[in-house]
Amino acid sequence: MMPFYFGSESRRLFGVYEAAVARPRSSAALICYPWGSEYIHAHRAMRRLSTALAGTGRHTLRFDYFGTGDSGGETSEGDLAGWREDVDTAFDEILDMSQASRVTIIGLRMGATLAAEIAANRGRAVENLVLWDPVVAGSDYIKDLHDQADAFVRRKGIKREPRRSGQGGGREVLGFCLTEALESEIRALDLERVVPRLPKRTLIIETQVASGRTSLDEIMTRAERLDVHRERMESSRPWLEDLSDTAGAIPVNVIEQIVTWCG
Repeated sequence: MMPFYFGSESRRLFGVYEAAVARPRSSAALICYPWGSEYIHAHRAMRRLSTALAGTGRHTLRFDYFGTGDSGGETSEGDLAGWREDVDTAFDEILDMSQASRVTIIGLRMGATLAAEIAANRGRAVENLVLWDPVVAGSDYIKDLHDQADAFVRRKGIKREPRRSGQGGGREVLGFCLTEALESEIRALDLERVVPRLPKRTLIIETQVASGRTSLDEIMTRAERLDVHRERMESSRPWLEDLSDTAGAIPVNVIEQIVTWCG
């Protein structure tokens, strides 16, 4: 495991590179984290996934988006347009570091939706795409975030105050800054727009039914993407807090399924 910084001087990104343990393949892997508290809770599972992929011969990179984790930038500077650029930058970085010709991209929750957008534009350079419980509609995701945050402050008996306009406005969501601009960008997320352009080697893993008015079944049917492989699995959800130790569970069955499907 090698932690390092990459990207530009104005947009430094923190990444962790896992060198292949088995004989290196001609393909590498890129892991895209979820956002906010989901990132914190899922960190252990993402690390386990990275190690498992390295064990199959794939050099692997997982990284923090700008304004999150150990990457540069303030939390109020995070935005979806920039995070898309970060995924693109990380894609090029793992190609360069590994000298691979193709990349498997794996994303969880909002990281899955970002991964889908980038994979749709990268063509044959993408070997496999894995979307693990992706955010289907940004508006539904935002509602869920605010519902969780409101429930948390009620339990704590505290008020959820708005952020100052000079700091980007918006509100805190379980300890993370959701500015007005970022919320507006996330609301516009729509997985359906990219479904027609997803790679043929795409796996969608669903451990919960996405909330909202439009189901993933309907989206796939409308897009006529019956070639996309989908797995519905009973599993713990690593992006949710396990109150016993304030960290997300590690769903071994899902990780094994991802690694097996990627081959």
